[in-house]
Amino acid sequence: NVQLDFTLIDNKTGNNIQHTTYLVAVFNESQRLFTETVHSHDGHILMEFAPSTMEPYTINANFDTLSASYVADYSGPIKVIGNIFSPGNYTVSLEVTGVDFDNLFLPTPLEFEFPVSING
Repeated sequence: NVQLDFTLIDNKTGNNIQHTTYLVAVFNESQRLFTETVHSHDGHILMEFAPSTMEPYTINANFDTLSASYVADYSGPIKVIGNIFSPGNYTVSLEVTGVDFDNLFLPTPLEFEFPVSING
């Protein structure tokens, strides 16, 4: 399984920024394999990608209508089951689309991108 673990932190206080909404996308070369919106009430997101031949992928998490996104159960990560990661190089794109409230969206998202390598 592949885990993505991220937190948006306030540089001034060092605390997690609460009620953070992210648009998460995973790319292999130029092909988009995954795109979903996820939300964290405490500012911390843990996603677990479990390999499966299932098409399309499924998400085991609660769907929050106020933030229009998936939210983890308190007992675990947002779990994605499907054919997303296999050995190779990927790009993960994160856009912070909302902060502070479940339904407050930023006029211009904060964008982050980072490489992920999966070994066989």
